[in-house]
Amino acid sequence: MNIDERYDWILQTLKENRKINSKDTAKALSVSFETVRRDFEKLEFLGKLKRIHGGAEYIEPKSDIEKNFIERENLYAEEKRIIAKKACSIVREGMSIALDVSTTNTAIARRLVRKFYKLTIITNSMPIIDIVAKAPNFTVIIPGGVLYNQERCIIGDIAIEHIEKYNIDLFFMSLSGIDINEGFTDYGHEELKVKIAFMNRAKRSIAVADYSKFDQVSLIPFDGFSKVNTVITDNTIDDNTRMRYKKFFNIM
Repeated sequence: MNIDERYDWILQTLKENRKINSKDTAKALSVSFETVRRDFEKLEFLGKLKRIHGGAEYIEPKSDIEKNFIERENLYAEEKRIIAKKACSIVREGMSIALDVSTTNTAIARRLVRKFYKLTIITNSMPIIDIVAKAPNFTVIIPGGVLYNQERCIIGDIAIEHIEKYNIDLFFMSLSGIDINEGFTDYGHEELKVKIAFMNRAKRSIAVADYSKFDQVSLIPFDGFSKVNTVITDNTIDDNTRMRYKKFFNIM
């Protein structure tokens, strides 16, 4: 069982039982007590649990907004972990990485914290800020602007002006739909403006989308096919879909 599988087991068991014992967890996972201790420390660092004497306890979401975010985060959770792993294979130490607001990019942020020592992260996502701010050697740039509570992100003209001051190595771009005829589409005019600002400042923009986003059209179309040459997806995408879209992108 690898580290991501252990994290999944720990969090699912906590959700079901509210508390878990370190020794019982080590036995169930067939790992050492020290491995469990390190897993608990990392998950507490990521804000996923609270360590207590002899084990850990579940953290209850504190608001309806957070509950909604967690529900979306759990949708296609395994696919997002696969996308995060692939995305991080492109990243190199010292890079500047832009992440717009999405649960897929939140999964990428969690993996970046685990796998890299020093990065610059530029993001308008409050959940991602919370994750990467705990990495002591990461530089975190937060665009100024207006907090959009419903989506837990920063938007507005000030945010866009701030983003335009930076050179970005990589932008991992989320979206709601990819369609051969309609191109990229997404929800939310203000969030989209920030996304486009990131795309315009990045040396390389890479779309991140699980298999359910292909052949889907959402509310607002935007020009991205000319600026994005790679789409990172999970391993569930069927061969026919992969072949049709390979005419436009490198599909990872």
